[in-house]
Parts: sequence; C-alpha cells; structure tokens
Amino acid sequence: MVELRKEVINRGKGLSDWERFLLVMIEPNIEVARSLSNGDPLMEEYINEAIEVSNSEEFKKEYAKEVARRKAEAEEQEKPDDSQ
Repeated sequence: MVELRKEVINRGKGLSDWERFLLVMIEPNIEVARSLSNGDPLMEEYINEAIEVSNSEEFKKEYAKEVARRKAEAEEQEKPDDSQ
C-alpha cells in the first residue's frame, strides 16, 4: 500500500478504479477518502459504513479491549525473565 500511495503522488489522478478503492479502504482521513472515491457509489457506501461502524459503541468497546490486550502483552514481554 505504501507503493500505491507513492504512485498517487507520482501519477496523480491516473489511478484505476481498483487502485482508488484500495486506497479508500486504508485512508484514515475521511475527506481524502471521499476525494479518492470521486463520487463512486460503491466507494461512498464503504466510506459511510466505515464511519458508522467506527462511531458505534460496540466498536469503541471492542477497540478499547484490543488496546488493553496489546498493552498488557507488550508489558509482559518487557518483564525480565526470572527463570534463569
């Protein structure tokens, strides 16, 4: 995806629909994603659904759980190994 982003910079608007869709799927900035979609109904639907999901309480709870799990896992890996 990094290469595709570089291609956007180098080629500008000359991306295929597939390339634009891939970028829309990973773009964290809603305005940039909408610009990339160029009004395509399928891409706009994807953007709207992603916004709806990310604003849902269930998503926020699951995200918080995952962040806590990863933090605990990282802290566990940082502990010195006492078995030696």
